[in-house]
Amino acid sequence: MPKAREILQTFAVLALAAACATTADNVGGATGADSAGAAAETGAADATDADPGPDHVAAADGVAADDGDTEAAVPDGQPGDGVVDEYGAPGMPCASKADCKSNICTLTTKGKVCAKICLQAGDCAPDEICTEHDFVFDVVYTCRERWQVLCAPCTSTDACATYDHSSYCIGSATTGWFCGAGCNFNTDCPSNHACQDAKTIDGQTVKQCVPTAGKECGCNEYATTNKLQTSCANGACKGNRSCGPAGLSACSASSPATETCNGQDDDCNGLTDDGAGCQ
Repeated sequence: MPKAREILQTFAVLALAAACATTADNVGGATGADSAGAAAETGAADATDADPGPDHVAAADGVAADDGDTEAAVPDGQPGDGVVDEYGAPGMPCASKADCKSNICTLTTKGKVCAKICLQAGDCAPDEICTEHDFVFDVVYTCRERWQVLCAPCTSTDACATYDHSSYCIGSATTGWFCGAGCNFNTDCPSNHACQDAKTIDGQTVKQCVPTAGKECGCNEYATTNKLQTSCANGACKGNRSCGPAGLSACSASSPATETCNGQDDDCNGLTDDGAGCQ
């Protein structure tokens, strides 16, 4: 019996050892598998969270992602920085028609700018009019300043009616003649002007925009570039006023004086050296 008991104990120990070994293997395998799975998930997460780099752009709904090699689309007429290209557009400065998309470089009160083509008054700004522009063998309409010739020195109404047929050459023989602008109310005139009855160089009386009290016409860029001038007088003596770099000049007329036998019409009566003792 003692011998048999020892044999049974030996078998029990061996069985227990085998069972422990099996359990350890199972536990180790599971742990290894779990570790591998965790590592795989960690790697995937790392790959997902990694910095995509400067060339990668996430795709928005319905928009293909930028692969870094395709240039962004730029609207026609715009540079890459998103600033609208105004070169040659209406109102931009120009030296000649070649600088303008409309192929028309026109002179305004602020200098030469590219003209805007129009079909009707509504195509122009509130302070502009749509008027004819002689263009080689054809006639086109362009937007021009409503008061482009207002206050410009003139010698006839025709000079004022070039762009606006309601403008007249108005003023006085003493101070000179300047272009007005047709109006019915003060609101039809620009600032520093009022709608009043005015005398034209032809002797008519018409309603025109004229400088308010204490104001006098000067020379804008349009008048200066064209060297416009007008007549003026100092009593019987005639002279002129003109636009230049210094603005509107004073009247060049001399003051009437007694004839002094100097070969001049000193008293401005149309006769030279007609005084006593000049025979």
